[in-house]
Amino acid sequence: MTSIASPVLAQEQTDEVTRIQIVTDGFAPLQYLKDGKPDGYVTEFIQATIERVKVDYPLEVLSFEFLPWKRALHVAKNEPNTLFFSLSRTPEREGSYQWLETVSPYRQSFYRLKSNSHIIENNFDTLRDGPYILGIQRGGSVHSLVDQYGFESGRDYTTYTHFSQGIKMLYHGRIDMLPLTDFLARNAACRTGFNGDFLTPVIAITSLAKPLWATLSNSTDPHLVAVFKKAMTELKSEGVYQEILDKHLVAWSKQPCKAE
Repeated sequence: MTSIASPVLAQEQTDEVTRIQIVTDGFAPLQYLKDGKPDGYVTEFIQATIERVKVDYPLEVLSFEFLPWKRALHVAKNEPNTLFFSLSRTPEREGSYQWLETVSPYRQSFYRLKSNSHIIENNFDTLRDGPYILGIQRGGSVHSLVDQYGFESGRDYTTYTHFSQGIKMLYHGRIDMLPLTDFLARNAACRTGFNGDFLTPVIAITSLAKPLWATLSNSTDPHLVAVFKKAMTELKSEGVYQEILDKHLVAWSKQPCKAE
């Protein structure tokens, strides 16, 4: 667990100040630690949102924590006044959080190494019945999806806590495929120390091709939820969000691949 005190603090400390915590899991370039500080385009958008919220609502951010994915989900669901991102909005999760606004585009595919050219499956049924071992992030939306399709843990897939572990498993030959976000796949492999140009997509996960969201826990003051929604909508309509997104993705795409 990594806990970073937020630089965003309320200007006035009174008994009426609402104190929130932020939890997430590292997922570059959306949100991650850079030189010990939170960075990423979703992080910057959230910080801009908080500054806008504080114009109308006395607010203090007590902490900004990077947690393992399942732990972050648990905290966001069960602890009051918790801001969480970036999360797929699914029917199973709908009632567990107060949904604020989309914070990132999101489309995933199963990727293999180009050298494994014998893997040519094109749908989930043939993938399930094939002789392949998938790597799946534990507790994520793809984990739920493969279980729904009848994939069996230990036979059809193995799990890990962070996608970087899955990338290492793929390049070391321990799994045949893993899900990666399409516009981040190459750089994710490069940042893990491998040649991202060796990756190629196999099957698009179309049912999960939906934007990611920011949420607040269900016990959060409804007025604060409304103020957050208003601030996010304004920042998007003013072009602030798109400017942040473009800036980060351009910089991310230009990073050299430091491969093994």
